[in-house]
Formats: sequence, C-alpha cells, structure tokens
Amino acid sequence: MRSVSTIVLLLAMAFSAMAQQKDFTINGTSEGVVDGDTVYLCQIKGFYQLIHLDSAIVKDGSYQFKGNADELRFLYVVPYHEGSFKETGLGTVLIEPGEITLKTYLSAKKKDSEVKGGVNTELWKKERALRTNSSDNEAIGKHWKVTMDSTATIDQKLAAQAAMDSLRVIQNNKMIDFIIENMPVPYCDLMLGSHFGGFNIEQKERILDAFAKNMPEAPQYKKILAENAAKAATADGQPFIDFEMADVDGKMVKMSDIVKKNKYTLIDFWASWCGPCRAEMPNVVEAYNRFHDKGFEVVGVSLDSKRDDWVKAIDKLGLPWIQVSDVKGWQCEAAAPYNVKAIPANFLIDQNGTIITSNLRGLTLVNTIASLLE
Repeated sequence: MRSVSTIVLLLAMAFSAMAQQKDFTINGTSEGVVDGDTVYLCQIKGFYQLIHLDSAIVKDGSYQFKGNADELRFLYVVPYHEGSFKETGLGTVLIEPGEITLKTYLSAKKKDSEVKGGVNTELWKKERALRTNSSDNEAIGKHWKVTMDSTATIDQKLAAQAAMDSLRVIQNNKMIDFIIENMPVPYCDLMLGSHFGGFNIEQKERILDAFAKNMPEAPQYKKILAENAAKAATADGQPFIDFEMADVDGKMVKMSDIVKKNKYTLIDFWASWCGPCRAEMPNVVEAYNRFHDKGFEVVGVSLDSKRDDWVKAIDKLGLPWIQVSDVKGWQCEAAAPYNVKAIPANFLIDQNGTIITSNLRGLTLVNTIASLLE
C-alpha cells in the first residue's frame, strides 16, 4: 500500500503534467535579424494595430517565447531589425500546447514564413492550402473582374455575380466537408467561426448539426448558438416586426402598411456616415429601378443622429424610396428588435409579412429579387 505522502506526490506530478500540457514554446529564427535585435509576440486589434504581449532578444541567431496555451488563438511574431519594424518578417503562429517552430524572412524576395506545431497547426496549414490553392479561386477572380469592369453592362455584371455566388457555394461545401472530416480537432471550431457567416441556410444547418454531435462544448459553436438565439426573432421564415417611424417630412410611416401593398419589401438599415452603406447604395438603386414597378419596395431606416446629414445623404446618393428615422443613432427604436449590431443590414419581407432572407449584398440583391419576381 502506498503512503499518503506518495499519493500526494503522484497527484502533484499529475497536476504538474496537466499544467505543462497547456504551455507553449515558440522557438524562432528570422533570416535577416542579428544578435541583439528584438522580436515581439503580438496580437492584432482593429485595423492592423499591433499589441505587444511579450518580447525576446535574438541570441545565437534565434529567440524563444513561452506562455500559456489554454486558449487556441493566433498571435504574430514581429522582428525589429536595427530598431525598425520589418513587416516582411512578420510570422503567424497558432497558439496551442507544445512546441512551435517558426522561421521568417526579412527579404520580400524570400518565401513565406515556415511554421511547425501540433495537430492544430498542421490542420490550419491544410485549411490555408484548401483556401488559397483551390482552382475555384481563379474562376471567381475572373468573374469578379467583370463585376468591377466599368465597360461591362449591368446584365454582364449580374451574370458574373450569379456565377461567383454559385462557385462560393461549392467552395463552402468543400470547407464544410473538410471541417467535419477533421472533427474533433479544436481548430475545427476556429474554422467554424471564420467561415460560418459565408454559409447559406442549408450549409449552416449542416455544420451546426455536426458540431452538436461531435463538439458540443466548442467555444465558437456555443457563441454562434447564443447569437442565433438573439437573432431567432428575425430569422428567415419568421414574421417581420412592425414599427412606425417618421419620414423626412415628419409624416409617420407604418411598416405593415408598406408590406401589404408590395410583393416584396426591403428594410434597409443604413446611415450617412457609414462608408460600406454608401458603397452598397448603387446596388439597391439598381434593384429598385428594375423591380419597383413589379412590386418591389424599399424602406430605408437611418441610424443617423443628425437630421441634416441624413437628408443631405438621401439627396446626394439619389435614393428614391421611402426613408424613415427617429434620428437616435444606434438607439434607433427599429434597429433593436431586428438585432442590428452593424450596418449595412437589410431584411427582405414578402407580402404576407414573412422574412424571406437578410443581409443581401452587392449584385446578389438584384439577382435575388429577380429570381423571386421573374
């Protein structure tokens, strides 16, 4: 029989081993740095804002970072040579338990950084190859050039957009197959978080069902479930949420009155200060001009807080449809029930008051309305 002290020692060793399994070590080299140069371990926030988490001094041509890997995440290794940041030497690492080796190059003529790690890192590399080496990307690129070609007709652009949409469905199915085949590797959850927004309804149902069966405690999966619960009231197939708001002349407009008069109505949340919103407006104008006489209506709901800015933007952008706002910015009383967290955002409603789909972007909006009306 073992003594109490022996059992305590064994337990301590076991807990120590568990703790070590959560640690990571990055052993790195960067061609072009010299002994005495500083290398930073960073995270990125916002628009490429580097936040320094740790630093190491190059010694004998290499450097090392150690830390806790209780969370699977991407960090960035940034070398400073002679006191200056060298963007070409930046390397990306996926933080996971165990040893990670990284080699970067300061010369832009050199190849990309090389990284080796555990099972998650290897899966990340395979996913990256699937995304960047797919033959579908070349075809999508050709169609994208047509949509951006100023000499192409609108019908040519619409056809190119439809082709791109179809190819992206194929790409997404490949990605879903890849994720399911590699479950329950934790990196599958990060892939879910990265790609989920681009999936269609059927694809989302398929991948969420796979996670429910194989990785029900995965963090990104649980986050998506929580977000879906918040969006449930305005999900596809749900009845729209009625509201009443003043137009630019101060006249009250009731949404239900508009919906019952038209075959399809687009509720379009936007603001004069929103660059992406303004960039989307030519597509909404195109859909309105093509299909308004066939039963398509648009109601713009502005999240502006300054009435003059709102009215001037309507005139400058040439928006001919109904516009309403309570001029309360993000506190807009129509935005809250529709769970609008970012703009542009839109919801397509049929004449029965059912939400058909949401967040239509680019020429996909025009093609969607065309498929419903024509």
